[in-house]
Amino acid sequence: MEQEMEADKRRLEQLYDENIRLEKECRDGQSRSAKLQAELSRLTECGPHKKHEETGCFSSANVGSLSSQLSESTIARIHKLELENQRLRQRCDLETVSVASSVEQQSEEKEGILQELRCKNDALCMSSDERRQHEVGEMELLQNELVERNAQIAIFEQELSSAESKLKLAEADLRRLENEQITTQAQFASLQRDRSFLENENAKVKQSLESADAELEQCRQRLGRLEVEHERLATVRLQYDELSAHMDSLQSTNRRLQQQLEVEANKNQALAEDLVNEKRKIHSFEQLITEMRSSLNTSSEEENPVDDEKQRCANEDDPRILFWQVIQRLKNQIASGQQQLECSENELAALRQQIASQCAFAATDEQRQSSTVLADVTDSVENIRLKNRLLIDENGNIR
Repeated sequence: MEQEMEADKRRLEQLYDENIRLEKECRDGQSRSAKLQAELSRLTECGPHKKHEETGCFSSANVGSLSSQLSESTIARIHKLELENQRLRQRCDLETVSVASSVEQQSEEKEGILQELRCKNDALCMSSDERRQHEVGEMELLQNELVERNAQIAIFEQELSSAESKLKLAEADLRRLENEQITTQAQFASLQRDRSFLENENAKVKQSLESADAELEQCRQRLGRLEVEHERLATVRLQYDELSAHMDSLQSTNRRLQQQLEVEANKNQALAEDLVNEKRKIHSFEQLITEMRSSLNTSSEEENPVDDEKQRCANEDDPRILFWQVIQRLKNQIASGQQQLECSENELAALRQQIASQCAFAATDEQRQSSTVLADVTDSVENIRLKNRLLIDENGNIR
């Protein structure tokens, strides 16, 4: 029924639109007929006036033909407009009658349909009350269900928000775990490298342990030998107690020898200083000799030969003679210094022999001390020998 009512409404709307369209066309036809009538009246009014004006402009020969042509065209146009006007009026009347009849017929049909629809509507209203009550009950149930669904939706929304927050936390944890995985992988790679390095080191340590075990066995053997040596040293300790007193005397003798060595070293230092001073004097004498030679050469070219007596007197005061006398004294001093050095070397050799003979009976610790003292004495002797050699070389250069 509702569909039929909607179809009837659509048909009524279509008929109403068609009626409006027909009324519009009728008004258009009436306006067109009014325009044609106005144009016809204007032409009828303007025709004689135009004809009079044209007769004043043209010549008398063409007046008859133009007026006849104008009147004919005007009459034909008027006739044509009248026919068009009649046709439009007839059409408008026909359309008006047809529209009115169709509208009346449609209105009667619609009244019948409307009466039927009212009857059906009353029946439907009776049935719709019961349906409405049933629908109200269902609506209440649906509202209650809607409230429950809204509550469930609110709960679901809360769960969704909590799930979203958990998801965000899980994403953050996932990113953190990914970063930790990257760092863990890097650490794992470094641990792998460390593992390979430690394995190599472990192999090296095993080899070193094996070598250490071998060395330990050697040390055990050495320990056995040392125990035997310890027993022997116990006996040597007794000998050491006996030799300690003798060592005191040796140390006093050693100190005395050290003092003698220091005295000899001081003597050698003094001789070296004297040698340096003598070298300086020799250098100054050489400069003086060169100057005297240059002066003698210049004076011998200018002066005449002198007597033997004067030459002898001059030779007594000649600086060259004085120089050679000084050189002779220096040679004598150097010879005496060499003799003193030889004596000191002989004394040192005797001291070394004495120390070696005295230290031969000392124990192991005393031998170390005496070897240290002997090394010091040897160093001192070597230094003295070097100084003596330097002095000998300098003496050779002076000669």
